[in-house]
Amino acid sequence: MATWEAKGAAKRQALLEAIPAQWRLPHIPSPKEQPNVTGDYIRQFLTPEEISATEPSAEEILVNTMSGKWKATTVVKAFSHRAALAHQLTNCLHEIFFDDGIKQAEELDAYLAKHGKPKGPLHGLPVSLKDSLNVKGYDTTTGIVGLIGRPAEQDSELIKHLRSLGAVLYCKTSVPQASFAAETENHIIGYTLLAQNRLLSSGGSSGGEGPLLALRGSVVGIGSDIGGSIRHPAALNGLYGLKPSFRRLPIRGVTRVMEGQDQVPFSLGPLSSSASGLTLIVKSVLQQQPWLTDPRVVEIPWRDNIYQDYLNATKGGKQLTFGVMRDDRFVRPQPPVNRGVDILVKKIQGLGHKVIEWNPPSHSEAMKLSLATWAFDGSADVFSQLGLSGEPIVPSVADIFGNEPRKPYTAEQIAETNISIWKYREKYADYWNSNPVDAVIAPTYPHAGIIPGKLRYGYTFYGNILDYSVGVIPVTTADKSVDVKVQSYEALNERDNLVSTEYDPELQHGAPIGISIYGRRFEDEKILGILEALGSSNVGTTAPSGPPSHL
Repeated sequence: MATWEAKGAAKRQALLEAIPAQWRLPHIPSPKEQPNVTGDYIRQFLTPEEISATEPSAEEILVNTMSGKWKATTVVKAFSHRAALAHQLTNCLHEIFFDDGIKQAEELDAYLAKHGKPKGPLHGLPVSLKDSLNVKGYDTTTGIVGLIGRPAEQDSELIKHLRSLGAVLYCKTSVPQASFAAETENHIIGYTLLAQNRLLSSGGSSGGEGPLLALRGSVVGIGSDIGGSIRHPAALNGLYGLKPSFRRLPIRGVTRVMEGQDQVPFSLGPLSSSASGLTLIVKSVLQQQPWLTDPRVVEIPWRDNIYQDYLNATKGGKQLTFGVMRDDRFVRPQPPVNRGVDILVKKIQGLGHKVIEWNPPSHSEAMKLSLATWAFDGSADVFSQLGLSGEPIVPSVADIFGNEPRKPYTAEQIAETNISIWKYREKYADYWNSNPVDAVIAPTYPHAGIIPGKLRYGYTFYGNILDYSVGVIPVTTADKSVDVKVQSYEALNERDNLVSTEYDPELQHGAPIGISIYGRRFEDEKILGILEALGSSNVGTTAPSGPPSHL
């Protein structure tokens, strides 16, 4: 019987062999030799036509594929080439099915030629997928060696909708072991790196989507989020992201650990290089009435009036009120993140909106409650999956689940935790009702780029405990000449001290900074409207040196 090491190595080799020979790089520089592989670095391996096909926004691509000006086949081949390059440089893929994507694109081209109209609103749009989504005929390992060689028997529900809408599916992206950590590391593809600085992490757990999108190997991807797994990669990789409320998009047929634990909800949502890319996915899928086939989805159609109201209002149509939460009073952000929040606040104020300080119930309490629900089964599910091959748990996953199974919660303990969660939600609702705002600005991470092995804290747990709609907008990049380390820092506690002292301006230089904007439950259209208005506005600040601000 093959060892877990041999199985992982064989899968890793099979991935490389799935890349056409002409797309394989003869030399892959070390991260130290070539930290940033975005922009001109990756363009050197592409034709001008491939660059033109892959660098517009999702909306711009669709204008061309739906009109027939561009062949869907040409677009998908170009994205497949960039995805192949991205994987070789950052370890961002788990499954490659470029040939299937090209075949699907050929069928779309034939459909348009025959009927004179596109198949659907996503006709010819390449969409990448987090590995937890099942695609018939391909593995869904979720970073577990023991799940290699067990291809899915059918598509996840969301995959079915995407296909019927005309989207082209061509790859699945890397995740942490068990798809449950904020660093993407497993025994199949190794460690997934940040494209803008390969000395840093791409985040997780939708970690492969980050560098794939940053390198334009995809224009829009589907991730999942139970503690920040869409928002982390979006913020760290310079992308837009949306964690919708639970039950908004279909999750039927998705592979995940701790299936059945829904008190802290799990959501699927999009990541993209543009805010409009997020809207395209959510709007199109909801037009499919997914509640008819997934009983967990609530019957809330796309509400264009809300989206348009906040799109226009945020641009200056009327004054909105934003709260700003600069930290969670337990850990403060590193200097580039503080600057990112300031940039966004000034941008919003410059558009004529009001910004007030926001001091809600403790967000660190939300983290504690989330971690409690993840321990309900004593980590039995995770260790059962690891036991399929005998592979050891990786350090970043062990930080969550421990190094061995623990005693599971009793029914009484689970009930007590659930009651505490509802009380927390009530407290938060009372605070919001007493301090009414349209949305809240908050840092996504205290870290300005994650140094591998030095992830100390995250701010994102509130979004899942409260089941709020949370978006991420790219704002700036870390700049060593401006974001200097604070001397004589007065730490709030030991964790805060670690985050502060481990900040390395030199090492983290160039890391993207994404800031969160959140609303209440089922306010997905509101957040999408705000993200798109802010992203398209020309009001803002640029980074003092290095790449310009995204705003």
